[in-house]
Amino acid sequence: MNPATANPMDELIRLVTDTRYEDLPAQAIDRAKAFLLDTVGVGIAGNRAPLSADVLQAALGWGASADASVLGSELRLPAPSAALVNGYRIHSQEFDCVFEPGVIIPLGPLVAAILAHVERRIARGESVTGRALILALVVGVEISCTLGLAAKSAMKFFRPGTTGGFSALAALCVIDGADSDFVRRGFGIVYSQISGSMQSHEEGSSMLAMQIGFNARAALTAFDLASAGLSGPQRILDGRFGYFPVFESEGDIAAAWAQIAKPWKITRLSHKPYPRALPEWPRHARHGTRHAHTARRVDGRRHRARACGHAAAGFSPGGQADQGRDDAQLCKAMRALRGCGRPDTRRDRARRLSSRGCRCRGRIRAGVTL
Repeated sequence: MNPATANPMDELIRLVTDTRYEDLPAQAIDRAKAFLLDTVGVGIAGNRAPLSADVLQAALGWGASADASVLGSELRLPAPSAALVNGYRIHSQEFDCVFEPGVIIPLGPLVAAILAHVERRIARGESVTGRALILALVVGVEISCTLGLAAKSAMKFFRPGTTGGFSALAALCVIDGADSDFVRRGFGIVYSQISGSMQSHEEGSSMLAMQIGFNARAALTAFDLASAGLSGPQRILDGRFGYFPVFESEGDIAAAWAQIAKPWKITRLSHKPYPRALPEWPRHARHGTRHAHTARRVDGRRHRARACGHAAAGFSPGGQADQGRDDAQLCKAMRALRGCGRPDTRRDRARRLSSRGCRCRGRIRAGVTL
């Protein structure tokens, strides 16, 4: 195929259809298990996040089928609604893992969609193996992180959400063993739905976390529409109104594609010790020796944050005084590092949930059958 006319989606489609569990190195498999359990745990903790109950209440009015579980609850919802609610819960406290090179928080939409789809399949009497689940997770992460690496501009749209629609759709196709025609049609349909501008981040709106849920739901919807025989646009990455011209100001597709599975991106994810977009920001904010910083004021308290971090998200160093709801939590973490308290960690949150007799205690079984 002529490189000048080749569709860059072809390589991603081959990744979905041709990758086998046996192709994965042991490290990728181990990391997939760890980050899957981490993400589910973060989603359960999101049960107590602000507005979590309100999002669930709204979703209860969108249908009554019991396809899939709501994390941290005994309730069940139609698969698309469960994906939306769980996507919100996973990202609502900013503890979901991160791929720093591409400024991607990849597992929120991916895990939310996978859980809903797998439970729906099981309810229909269709089994899903642990190997298929792990493979779907690894391939999905590879796609979203590759798209993030290709982007060379500051974010205008919330990249974890927009790339998450692609990765979640890919994961569902891996689980079902979809052929290349199905995957191509599904990608076109999900591209027609992906959403989420950075304005929610700018204003600290709850819609920031909802964008994870919106794109997880979009993947389920796209999969169902492709199953019904529908199709979508084809040049969805480099077309005149494709992903990179519209959602990213510029990108280097060739360079990013050359790094696919070299190594697998899931081996380069990071856990977050603090609720922030990048896990090292509180450390740099404390020591202030390796990077340029800018003074900022949040909730009446002054702190310093990495100027390069604001640039990655499209913020100018002298911009808004409050760039988002997660800055307030970052401020708490930094104050804790300075000896004025201690951070509200996942361990602390787990202890509180346990002491309050969390209804799901003792009912969760975590593991993967291979």
